[in-house]
Amino acid sequence: MICITWNRGYALSWCQVTVVLLAAFSFAGCDRSKSVQGSVFVVTEGEESYRLSLVDVNVYKHSTFKNRPSSVDSALAERTDLFNARIEHLARGVLDSLNNEYHELQVASLEAAPHTVEEEHTFKDLKEMKREEMSEVLKKVTQLREKYHAVQVRSLQKRLPKPHQSVKTGPDGEFSVSLETDESYVFCATSQRDVPGTTEYYAWTHEVSIEGGDLREVMLSNDNLASTEKGPLDWEKYQLVSSELPNIPGTVEEDIARSTLEKDIFP
Repeated sequence: MICITWNRGYALSWCQVTVVLLAAFSFAGCDRSKSVQGSVFVVTEGEESYRLSLVDVNVYKHSTFKNRPSSVDSALAERTDLFNARIEHLARGVLDSLNNEYHELQVASLEAAPHTVEEEHTFKDLKEMKREEMSEVLKKVTQLREKYHAVQVRSLQKRLPKPHQSVKTGPDGEFSVSLETDESYVFCATSQRDVPGTTEYYAWTHEVSIEGGDLREVMLSNDNLASTEKGPLDWEKYQLVSSELPNIPGTVEEDIARSTLEKDIFP
């Protein structure tokens, strides 16, 4: 038996040395991790890029996301029902009544013509008051629709197992994560931005695959928002109530109210 003897009296056989070296090379070869850069941003109506800082980005292995507990989907469905009940009340209840009342005033105004200047002002004031009420209700419905996916994704993350990676975006909206190659991941994140007169909400459940280490960058933007992307979560199962007509966003009542608020169309 050939041995290597160290100064302190330790001895290793060539077989033991070979095993140690092979183990070291094996561990080095098993490191399949890859640094992936990412960014979170939205493009505004003015076509300006707005980078979202301090956004918590949670990364889940696709297998974890796919095999989530059934209670997660039950919670999503329950919250969908709550949102839809509120929208039904506001749009098909309150807003529908306001639409009818406004158009009754419109008809009464036309049937009463010609009328005095005082009557003209009365009709105008009454219609303006209905417009303001419609605008407030329509704003509430719009806010429910806009924040819906952000609320759902936050609820989803609370109920999922611990994410594979969690990072926060820097002041430039960028982040970096170390992920294994030949794996699929789901990037979950939510954010919001105050704009004049309202708040914009954003949410993502974006799936990516790192095959052969080719993926170098992940972008969470307008193109893959949860409200627009057909991703790892079947959002069609959790749709908000709508008219089901392609040219009408939301319900018919919302569309009528939006048209009524156009003063050029209904002076």
